[in-house]
Amino acid sequence: MSEREAKIEPALLRRLLRYEPESGLLYWRERKAGDCATARAVSVFNSKSAGREAFTSLHEHGYRLGAVQGIALRAHRVIWAIVHGQWPDGHIDHRDGNPANNRISNIRIATRSQNMCNRKAAGVSEYLGVSWYAPSSKWRAKIVTDRRQKHLGYFDDEAAAAKAYDAAAIKFHGEFARPNFP
Repeated sequence: MSEREAKIEPALLRRLLRYEPESGLLYWRERKAGDCATARAVSVFNSKSAGREAFTSLHEHGYRLGAVQGIALRAHRVIWAIVHGQWPDGHIDHRDGNPANNRISNIRIATRSQNMCNRKAAGVSEYLGVSWYAPSSKWRAKIVTDRRQKHLGYFDDEAAAAKAYDAAAIKFHGEFARPNFP
């Protein structure tokens, strides 16, 4: 839990926001007297925002963002707090790798290392864990586990290197593995 999150009780989130588990979206609830500084502020909020989707801004990496009482928060962490009644202790991982998919069935607690296991491929190869190794003119497969890079071999075929990565990912990352060929 961050310092920002500690300032907001999950009970307050439940009072201000409605979560729809089927869609993974948050909506603003109608405000009541005492939720805002003045009765006019309650009226203005209710006419403009009540019932509308909340946390609609997107982070550069695709996470949904919003603010509660002027404190910037990520939707997946707010959803965890609403559903479980407490802020998550650690990272939240999106099982399908889509940071905007906040269905409760798609998010889970993870360590930083586990959260990094199922990131998407980036680089020359379309496959995760595979890169072109120019000195040997072959595809190289590698995986990071326990903060160490493990060399898996050189391959003539890019897909063969990806399959070697997949086997290692399942072995080392278990349920957090993101195989190239599911």
